[in-house]
Amino acid sequence: MDAKLRSKVESNLFPDAKLAVEPWDKFPWHPNAKDCLTYRPNSSQALAIDFFGTLKNASQAERDAILGRLSALWGLPQGGPWQVCLEWRDPAKRLNEPQRTQVDAVAKGGSATILFECKFGEADGGACSQTVPIRYGAHAGKQQCNGDYAVQVKPISGKSARCTLTGKGIRYWEVIPDVFQLDPNADHRPCPFKGASYQWMRNVVLADEIRRTEARHTAFVIVYAQHPNLPFSNTLASPRWQEFVGSLRSDLVQMHVIPYQELLALARDVVGRDNTKWRELEAWVFEKIRRVGDGVTSK
Repeated sequence: MDAKLRSKVESNLFPDAKLAVEPWDKFPWHPNAKDCLTYRPNSSQALAIDFFGTLKNASQAERDAILGRLSALWGLPQGGPWQVCLEWRDPAKRLNEPQRTQVDAVAKGGSATILFECKFGEADGGACSQTVPIRYGAHAGKQQCNGDYAVQVKPISGKSARCTLTGKGIRYWEVIPDVFQLDPNADHRPCPFKGASYQWMRNVVLADEIRRTEARHTAFVIVYAQHPNLPFSNTLASPRWQEFVGSLRSDLVQMHVIPYQELLALARDVVGRDNTKWRELEAWVFEKIRRVGDGVTSK
C-alpha cells in the first residue's frame, strides 16, 4: 500500500482503532493491500475496525466488562480475560477449506468464543462460487454445481456427490446436521444454502466446530448498520431469512443479529456515559452510518 492510499485509509478509521491493524503492511486489507477499498466511506471493513479495533485496544478491564455484558445478553459464560482478533481465520483448518472462512472479528474469553461478521452497505452474505461458470482456463464455462443439493456428476472431476464441496473434501455437510435441521442424506432442491445463506452457514458451522473441538461455548453474531435506506434491515424481514433462522438448531450454537447502534449503547453503559473515547466512537460510527445511509453509496 503506497503512502497516499494509506493516508486515505487512516482518515477513515477511528483514531483509537488504528493500532489494532499494526503491523499495517501485514494486515489483510479488503480486497488486498494494493487495491484496498477500506478508505471508502461505506467500507464494512473500516466500520468493523472502528468498533472492534477500539475494543481490542481498550484496557483489559473495559474489554472484559463490555464482552462480559454481551455474553450475559446471549447467555454465554461471562468470564475473561477477553481478547479480540480482527480478520480471523481458523489456524486449525477444522473445515478443511482451501480458502478458510474469515470473520471480521473474534472474541475469546475464559470459556466462550464469539465470531463476528459485520455488514454496512451490503444487502446480505456471500454466495457459493460453485454455481458460477468458471471464467478462465481449460474448464472455462463449466458450472460445478447446478444449484441443487442432489447427486450430480461433477464436470471436472467426474465424481458424483450431492455437494461439489463435499467432493473436494470440505467438511460443511459433515457438520451441518449438528446445527441445522437438515438431513445430509436427502436431496434438497434447491440447495438450502444457495445464495447469500452460504456465508452464514459457513460461519455457524465453524462456530460449531470450535465448540466441539475446544469444548467451548460459542456464538456467531452478525453486526450491521441500522438505517432505513441500508438494505440489511430489509433482509432481516425477508421470508428467506426467516426460513434460514428457522432451520437452525439453537441448542448447540447460538446465532444473533445486533445493530452497531445497540453495541455502542451497551458499551457506553458499561464503561460510563461520560467516557470520552467511547462517546466519541459512538458519534463517529453514527455519523458514518448517517452519511452513507442518506447517500446510499455502493460498497
